[in-house]
Formats: sequence, structure tokens, C-alpha cells
Amino acid sequence: MRKKTIWKSQLVIVCVILGLVISGCGPIKSTECLTQITENCEAGYAKVNDITMYYEVHGSGEPLLVLHGSSGSIEDMKNGVVELSKNYQVIAVDTRGHGRTTDSDQPFSYELFAKDFIALMDLLEIDRAHILGLSDGGITGLTMAIYYPDRVNKLVTIGANFTPDGLTDLEIEFLSDSENIKKVHVSL
Repeated sequence: MRKKTIWKSQLVIVCVILGLVISGCGPIKSTECLTQITENCEAGYAKVNDITMYYEVHGSGEPLLVLHGSSGSIEDMKNGVVELSKNYQVIAVDTRGHGRTTDSDQPFSYELFAKDFIALMDLLEIDRAHILGLSDGGITGLTMAIYYPDRVNKLVTIGANFTPDGLTDLEIEFLSDSENIKKVHVSL
């Protein structure tokens, strides 16, 4: 009797997994490449942590994770993706709450962004990657190098500052208000 119950349980588990794979509701769902940055592009939505992350893969070679800045998206890194995809497998990502990636109730932090990207690397079966980050993407890259050094091959940051030491009190106050950031982004 017990063997029959175990066998039925195993069959149910196999059916559920097959259903998820067939329906495309698994951890990664392929989609059309939405940015059309390069002709050689694959795209997907990945379930990572408590969000659904949009990413694109351009080119081939060693993996290179490209991270945009605050209030941005993959399109902000277009020129870099085009050039870098000639020699690397570029994984361009919309960060949590940016572009086509969903958000959650968790407050933004570089540590949280880093966990999201490590989870994506796990799903894509990437052990180590080069990282190129612009602004907040650079700070996230630094965070990944600090907390996950075995996952980061080489790191390039552009306009990343790890502390606000160079800012005035007025600038810090302005940047602490998310409504101000939205106004600046819309005006760009």
C-alpha cells in the first residue's frame, strides 16, 4: 500500500513539472527580443526571488552582465551592448522595478539587486561573469564583487560612487526624495 502511495506522489510531481515546462510557467519563459538592439538576440522573463526579471542575451563568448543605472533600462546601454556583443555573450538586464522587470514590496538596495542578478546567473547556468555597470549598475557590480567574489570575473564601473561623500547636504536631500528622481528622469 505504501509503495502505491509513493508511486502516485511521484507521478503527480512529474505531471506538475511537465505541466509547468509545457505551459511556459517555469523559472524562465522565452519571449521576443523587445529592444532589437542586435540581430543575434534571445530574451526571456525569469522568476528570480520575488520578481519577474526581463533580460536579453546578445552575441556569444564569455558571459558579460551589463547593468544600467537608476531609473534606466537595457536601452540605456544600447551602444555598449552592440559593441561588446561582437566579442562577448552580453546579458543585458532590466533591474528590479525598472524597464520590463516587475517590482515587489521590498525597498531597493544594492544587496537586493545583487541577489537578483546572482539568481538570474544561476537560472542561466552562468558560474562566473564579467560585469559592466553604469552608475547604480556599477555600485551593484561592486556589491556583487564584495558579497559574491567567486561569481565575478572582471568588473568595470562607470560613474559609480559607493558613498555620497562628494555630495552636498542639499544634493543628498534632493536625491533622497524619489519624486525628485522621477521628475529628473522624465525631463531627460
